[in-house]
Amino acid sequence: AVTSGIVGLATANPYIFSAVGANGGSFGDIGSGIAIAVIGTVANFTGPLIVDGPTGDFSRATGNRATPLDITSSQLTIGASLASIGTVVDMHWHKAVGKLYIALQITGGAAGTDGGRAIVVGSVNKNNSLTVEAIVPAAAITGTNKIIGAVGASSEVSIHKVRGMFSSTALPYLVVVGGVGTPAATRRTVFAMPLVSGNSDVALNGTIAAKDAAPKNMFVDTTHVIFGARVITEPATTPAEMPFSTDAATQVGGGTLLNGDIVDLFVYQDAVFVTVQAAASNQAAGAFYSQPIFESNGKIKGWTTWQRAVGLPDRDQSVLLDPSTGLFTTLVENSSNELKIVKRTQWSNGDTNGIASLAGNLENVMPRAQAGVQGIHDFVVTDTSLATATPALLDISVLVATGLDTVSLAETSRVVAGAVIPTTGQEFNSVTFENGTITQTLPIGSAKVVNIQGGALDEIGPLVAAEIARDGTAGTNGWLFVGGSNGMAVLSQANGNGWNPATGLSVGLTGLLNGMAFKQVGNFSHVRKIVNDGQYLYVLTLEKLVRIDLTQATPGLGIINEVLLARPDSIPGVRSDGSFLDLVISEKLALIATSDGLFRVAIGFNIRQGSVDGLQWQELATPEAIGPIRQLVPITKTGRAQDIGRSVGGGMVYVLSAYRGKNQAQVFRYDIAQITTGPVNDNTVRKIDDLFVENIPSYFTNFGIFRKDFATDGSLFYGTQSKVQTEDSSQLSVIFSKESIHTGSRFVSNKLIPANLQESTLIAGMIQNSASGTWLVAGDHGLRANE
Repeated sequence: AVTSGIVGLATANPYIFSAVGANGGSFGDIGSGIAIAVIGTVANFTGPLIVDGPTGDFSRATGNRATPLDITSSQLTIGASLASIGTVVDMHWHKAVGKLYIALQITGGAAGTDGGRAIVVGSVNKNNSLTVEAIVPAAAITGTNKIIGAVGASSEVSIHKVRGMFSSTALPYLVVVGGVGTPAATRRTVFAMPLVSGNSDVALNGTIAAKDAAPKNMFVDTTHVIFGARVITEPATTPAEMPFSTDAATQVGGGTLLNGDIVDLFVYQDAVFVTVQAAASNQAAGAFYSQPIFESNGKIKGWTTWQRAVGLPDRDQSVLLDPSTGLFTTLVENSSNELKIVKRTQWSNGDTNGIASLAGNLENVMPRAQAGVQGIHDFVVTDTSLATATPALLDISVLVATGLDTVSLAETSRVVAGAVIPTTGQEFNSVTFENGTITQTLPIGSAKVVNIQGGALDEIGPLVAAEIARDGTAGTNGWLFVGGSNGMAVLSQANGNGWNPATGLSVGLTGLLNGMAFKQVGNFSHVRKIVNDGQYLYVLTLEKLVRIDLTQATPGLGIINEVLLARPDSIPGVRSDGSFLDLVISEKLALIATSDGLFRVAIGFNIRQGSVDGLQWQELATPEAIGPIRQLVPITKTGRAQDIGRSVGGGMVYVLSAYRGKNQAQVFRYDIAQITTGPVNDNTVRKIDDLFVENIPSYFTNFGIFRKDFATDGSLFYGTQSKVQTEDSSQLSVIFSKESIHTGSRFVSNKLIPANLQESTLIAGMIQNSASGTWLVAGDHGLRANE
């Protein structure tokens, strides 16, 4: 019989799948199902040709049918038949497992033992028939915490969107918007669940995997036994084996998206993007993303907090990413609530409704003739419910740019009634102070940007490092420290006090007071990085690492008690003429990137205690490394590097090994455990299981060319390079493959991104601004923004 219409559609060459309603009824009524069509020439017919779903016949005498899927289907029901299935259906073909996923909104039967599963799996057989299978056995579902199914009288499960992910650790996942509850109550949660692969029973592949099962590496026996796949073969068959909605590994974004109902879901590589078209009360709409945090065996152990993506807080209905350019395309509502606007980001000096004014300000105070922007630093407040704020900041996020004798602070977002609202367009008004001294108390009019030039900064020269610090979690002082070629300076009042963290640094940059000035601190040179963790300030230079207790002496006047923690000759394996290049500090843990390898504080030791004579360091394996460890890129739930060992479950870190002499750059990955209790041990930092040949650990991936900086949001793996004689300008590129970048994909290419860097000779760094989601490339050109 003719259907009542198509309510869902998906494709997988050469197939077209249609969710169709019953004749004379709605989808879910008996007679509903999934129709299958084949594109191309088959059985003397040129398609698309609708075939008989249950049998695969091309010409069934009494008509070709859809494969049945309705309220009585055993793949959906638990106990009695479902009370209803909604007419909103989403479908997705997961290429990595070769299965079709059909997401539904269901209501179970009236008995307490009734329930249902809101996702089924479709398999195309060799004869072109379509089989619909249960995603988990009915026995695996109890209660209301199993995401895709529930048991209980008239229980509801609402899955709005379904997409596949094939992670960079080579494991398949299923990502859904929704969960147990009514449609209206489930539009702000996203979950990820591991899938079975590599099972000899092919019907089990693509079903939900047992969440605690260990992945297995599969190898191809050729000249070398090379990596072929990573699989989890054990399906979830009991309630205890099911992913729970409360598991950190399932909660994309770390929990509910506060900004509003999700209308679209897009997955690329490791990144999950969602869009909000109608903002919740006090919130701002737009596109948001989260990326996974991996444990050493390659499984997901957690997710980063939802962070804004794309760059502008538009009323976005959908978002797509072009991986060859890094550009986003969005479908946006107009002022009449009509979907008639298509936007695409571009690499430029910024959008007039975005950071264009801020970029223009930096070009004025840090001109090309003085090498432009030489440091770019993001201090976050991404989610007020998850305590992601930077200590010493109150309800704002701040972007700090540094250059020759110049520091610029920009308020990039503010918290209003619990909502994080990005600064946009002409809000980036600026005020400039000379002689290193603030001469008016903030706020000043509508200024969101403060530039400070000269004074003590003249003695430091090019500034590359910056940190907003507080003297302990309950400290009474907030300071800005900056460092560069000839030393370090602190912004403070005449008596050494900073701003009061209980009242500032806050909206309008309140807390910056008349008379505050930069003062030189200690005796440093070639400062590479400054890190505040708790009451301690850590300063990394090319030649040493020191710890400063901010509760001792008078750091606001530059008077400090400096404890030497490391020199190159104090770390076994580092040459006496070696260099320190990067640093990560969290609780007891310290990671140092050096010209001779990657090191962490040794087992049982604590970076907050002891000195160079008492501390010991242990080298971490970087197998097949090409040269110096140039950069450490922490991935944490909160977005703050210092939380990598503090957050529940810990974090992970990307490590860039690069050597210009061999024109190569590689990326390693390490799983970082929570270290708030207990000592540093062998499990605190573990290399993620990236390899190409059996039993030979290796790096994750490589650029195939030298790159000095690395950045990622989980979707693209960026690298930058300042201009050299053989190139026309500075470069921005991504690691590129026609398939995904994952463990074992050794042969990838380096693809240049058209980032409008023709005039650039120096790249200082690349970050994604947490307030707007805009990617920023800093250098002598100022800022290049993707928005």
